[in-house]
Amino acid sequence: MPVAPPAPVQPPPPPMNVARLLNGNWMATYPGGPLRVVIGVDQMLRGRNYVATLVDGNKNIPPGQIVWKGTLDQNVPGIVKARQICADHGFQGARWVQARIIVSDASNFREELVTPGDCTGFPVKFTRVGPAPTAPVRD
Repeated sequence: MPVAPPAPVQPPPPPMNVARLLNGNWMATYPGGPLRVVIGVDQMLRGRNYVATLVDGNKNIPPGQIVWKGTLDQNVPGIVKARQICADHGFQGARWVQARIIVSDASNFREELVTPGDCTGFPVKFTRVGPAPTAPVRD
């Protein structure tokens, strides 16, 4: 009986896109901060649609307000294309501006405005509160 040939060596799986691990509790360096932010996935939309909600308010944005929404950049790992809310004192003149989330690892990322100067206080650094997940929440 002939011996079966050895199985070919499989390449390692591609590295996980760390931008898929943003769900959870964070501290952010928004003006008046650090401020607590909770990031989740919008269950009403398909795919990885992040929603970041401000737990602690500041002089411009009240607590409970969505501060940014974003989706994974399909072409660049570690990037989330987002829209950030900006407002003047007392939530006056609230407007959405384009931003990008640049994820360095599962516990740290920064948010930059596409057009610097659209809002004050940017870039904003986020640091995870608690242990980082090892797998993304399902879309």
